[in-house]
Amino acid sequence: MQILRVTLRLLAALSLVLVLTHWLSAGANTGWSMDRVPLQKFDEITEIEYTVYEERYVPGLDVIAIAATGAVLCFSLTFLPLLKTKPSP
Repeated sequence: MQILRVTLRLLAALSLVLVLTHWLSAGANTGWSMDRVPLQKFDEITEIEYTVYEERYVPGLDVIAIAATGAVLCFSLTFLPLLKTKPSP
């Protein structure tokens, strides 16, 4: 049963590291997750600045919070006492 504890701890750590690297590589948004990103454009003729929205997903801090909560729960499961079966007479 020691293997199960080690496996759960490694799974918790690996999942948190993978989510953090995905968050960093996808834009490291420090707000909520977005599925549309505003881009500021400049019209050369009228010299007016306007906003265009690009359809792409940028994970935010809520994704990290969910992953950290899951990792903590998975890690905390390893501290629960294992049920031992009593030998039958």
